[in-house]
Amino acid sequence: MGEIPVYTQTIYLNELFLHKQMGLQVFFESKAEFAKYFNAESLIEVVSHELAHTILTNINPKSQETNGGHGKEHNELTEQLGKLLKSFSEYQELKSH
Repeated sequence: MGEIPVYTQTIYLNELFLHKQMGLQVFFESKAEFAKYFNAESLIEVVSHELAHTILTNINPKSQETNGGHGKEHNELTEQLGKLLKSFSEYQELKSH
């Protein structure tokens, strides 16, 4: 890749998101209660939040040293990433399930 840095990170998602996709609501009393916490909107929030941490860890590590990395820069990046992810056609398809 020459002089281009390539960063790799692993982001772990709660296994309950996988359970939702498989229709396994075993930890909750009802499907409605489960869907309240584990839906396409929640998934986008979690992914954009964790991506923001990952990006900031690579480009501005000091931003992650205070308040668990939660600050104005993180919030703004999380919001931008959420908007980007919601613009994908895959998000619309995921929402329909």
